Parts: sequence; structure tokens; C-alpha cells
Amino acid sequence: MGRGKRWSLTVGLGLFLSASAGNQVARCQYPDTGYVTPPAPREFFQKGDVKGVPYSVFYERYAKDLRFDPVYGAADSQHVDFRTGQIGRGGLAVIEPEEGVYALDSNTLAQGRVIARIKSDSSFARLGYGPRSWTYWWVDKRGPDGKGKEWRSLFFSERLKEAAEDNLRHHSYPSHVWRQSIARWKGSQWGSCDRVSCCIRE
Repeated sequence: MGRGKRWSLTVGLGLFLSASAGNQVARCQYPDTGYVTPPAPREFFQKGDVKGVPYSVFYERYAKDLRFDPVYGAADSQHVDFRTGQIGRGGLAVIEPEEGVYALDSNTLAQGRVIARIKSDSSFARLGYGPRSWTYWWVDKRGPDGKGKEWRSLFFSERLKEAAEDNLRHHSYPSHVWRQSIARWKGSQWGSCDRVSCCIRE
């Protein structure tokens, strides 16, 4: 084979491999569906703390229309002992991230959003976890009077008379920007919750 033909074959193969690699990268990127995590209805806040909204209202007027990512890698499933916080023991627990929260800014998140939902083989009464239905993990910085200064978690479940309030650590990574929503059992309950932050319930 002449040098010209060998050169043409090499260039052609290189272009083919480059195009193939580009297609693979495109397929691995998180698809842009145009979906934006919606705010909760204003009426949830008109009578004070959103914590008091009944689960049936919270679900029908808001949670049922949210989108969650069930794909492992974005979502997670582990054996979790919620009473001790130990990962690797206890019932199997699934956590799925809300698809759009990764694109929020922290000021929007502070007004309140669901960042994930949880279902567990074993019950954890304090936060409403159980096997039959999902518990929704809400994050805000509103507080009971709507002027809170601290981040908090709220858990909405059909097993609770009122949403359960719990701790939250909001941690920012200024040099990192999330490209999709992720939720994990990482020694604690963890999820990406705005463009540059993760939310942790310890």
C-alpha cells in the first residue's frame, strides 16, 4: 500500500473513532428535558409553617407531579439501620433524587423544595419511612415564621400526622457545578440540592 493510501486510511479511521467517542459522550450526558422543579403552591405558606400541611394535600397538590430519577447511580439502595445510622445493616432502603433540584440556586432552595423521596423495607416511625409508600424529603430555610435562619429537613409521609422536622447540613462546593441530581446513603442521608451544594441529614 502506498504512503498516500496509508495516510488516508489512518486519517479516516481517526475521524471515525473521534465521531464514535463523541456520540458515546453525548449519550452519557444527562438529557436536557427542560424540566424545572416547581415551587410549592402559595397556599402552603398562607397559614404559617409548611410543616402543618396535611400529607394528602401535600401529595395531591404538589408531590405527585414531581419527577424522580430511579436509575441506580443517580438513585441509591442500601441496607440501612435508621436507629443507629449504620449503613450495611437493617432493611433495604431506596432514595431517589428529584430530577430538577440540581439546577436550583441556594436562594430558591431556601424557599422550600422536595429534593428526594425515600422508601424502606423496615419502618422508621420518627420520619415516616416504610415499605408501602414514599416519604418526601423537603428542604428549606423558612422556619416556623417564614423567616428562618437555619436550614432544616421536613419529611412528609402518609404515616405521619404532621411532617417531621429534622436536622440538615447545607454544604457548598464553589468550584463544582452539578450536572444532574444525585441521592445517596453515604454514612448519612445525602443529596445534591442546588447548583453547587449538597444537603445532608446526619
